[in-house]
Amino acid sequence: MKSDNVIRALGKFWNEVPQNKVEELRNCLEQAPDECFETLMGKPVKGKIKTILFSVFLGVFGVDRFYVRDKNKAIGKLVLNIFATVISLAATSQFGSLIGSLANLGIGIWSFVDIFFAYKVAQQINYDEIRTFLMVEIYKKRQMEKEEKVKDSIGGSGLRP
Repeated sequence: MKSDNVIRALGKFWNEVPQNKVEELRNCLEQAPDECFETLMGKPVKGKIKTILFSVFLGVFGVDRFYVRDKNKAIGKLVLNIFATVISLAATSQFGSLIGSLANLGIGIWSFVDIFFAYKVAQQINYDEIRTFLMVEIYKKRQMEKEEKVKDSIGGSGLRP
């Protein structure tokens, strides 16, 4: 890919992929064909800000984890929240109320801590999807180059199909 396209692509994805993967992404971009640039730039990414907002406001329901396609943790958060709410509402004794309060505290702590992890998961997903797309395009480019070499060698040797 042309260097100006590499710079533009890195500019778009800079904050959307893990910082320790930027150099590897640059290498993939440099090897990719120019024809894939427009498609790459149109690829949707999981935004860091959107992920953080989901974590802050809807994290107790697991929405942040559903957004980053981490279904197991999302369902865990949702089930724990429902469990805590049901226990708290149905508690008729101090023990039941204590269990509900502890469950609510647990989901609150989990949701708070998860704010710092969910966006990192989103960045890794972005990187994996971009890299996979680029690797497929690089593979296609190399296959076409091989086919052209074979055609050239057949055409240059005087062999006719």
